[in-house]
Amino acid sequence: MSRIYFGIIDSKLRAKARFSPRQKGFMNESGCFNNIHILNELLRHSKAKNGLVVTQLDVSKAFDTCRTKL
Repeated sequence: MSRIYFGIIDSKLRAKARFSPRQKGFMNESGCFNNIHILNELLRHSKAKNGLVVTQLDVSKAFDTCRTKL
């Protein structure tokens, strides 16, 4: 029952809140797919122009809530 309430509250807050277009965590869209696609396009464009792309991937907290012991 609490999941229903949290879902309602979540949808109401998301309707009113403003998020950065770079925000991918806790969003309903496929953030990983979109970010990988953007990175691939940057690399492809950079190689075509003999340029350089610098990226930073922060996964330090990506899996901190996952159970690691079965």
